[in-house]
Amino acid sequence: MASDVDSKLDDSKPSTGSGEVESSYSQTGERMWLNRISTRWTAVNNPTLFVKRYGRAIRKYVATLIHDPNDAEEVEQEFMLRMVQKGFHTADSNKGKFRYYLITIVRNAAMQWLCRRNQVPLPIETLEHMPVSEHSQLEWTSDWRKCILKAAWKSLDKYQKRTTNNLFCTVLRVSAQYESADSPTLAKMVSEMTGQTLTPEAFRKQLSRARKRFADHIVQEVARTLIEPTLDGIKDELNCLDLMKYVEGYLPE
Repeated sequence: MASDVDSKLDDSKPSTGSGEVESSYSQTGERMWLNRISTRWTAVNNPTLFVKRYGRAIRKYVATLIHDPNDAEEVEQEFMLRMVQKGFHTADSNKGKFRYYLITIVRNAAMQWLCRRNQVPLPIETLEHMPVSEHSQLEWTSDWRKCILKAAWKSLDKYQKRTTNNLFCTVLRVSAQYESADSPTLAKMVSEMTGQTLTPEAFRKQLSRARKRFADHIVQEVARTLIEPTLDGIKDELNCLDLMKYVEGYLPE
């Protein structure tokens, strides 16, 4: 069920409701807003966690470069192990987006593996300028986007579990899966699923707040992939990854 709901949210723009949104972003200045989000660059502080979180994107990208599944798995495992052991100490803070840095070192790792297997030594400068197919680039961006959404869903689920009377994750998933249903129907469905009585009005309030919280988590996750997050930089990455539709109305002007 989760994957079906994820795809529905991926293809449709969540409505922001009719005036119920708690838009704290619009009520604060840009500086205060940036102070609210985590600016920890996860890759630097915890490479193991970052590799685990974005392992799907790395795995799929390697598969577009190394077509034999066994070889691709070997390259992926070798790369993951090296990153866990050595971290991302060579990242250039001037490039801003960790996504760009990571795709380069994953590609280089794959090319270096091919060169070793074929006994064709190549300097790193040559590897960095080897062309990559447009398909591989698109796959990388698509899977990176899915990783962002997966992390946001996971954070929303954790928030629901640790907060009393909170059904944010449940109401948002149900709303996405049954987007044509009205509030009374959805409220009844959630009540039956959770064993908690939920009126249509209470459902609408939870849904409105869930959308804002979901937007918060997406922004947080994107910010963690930027070395020095700024409002313009976050907006640019949201647009590049086609994630802006989830956070419109929740960002400062």
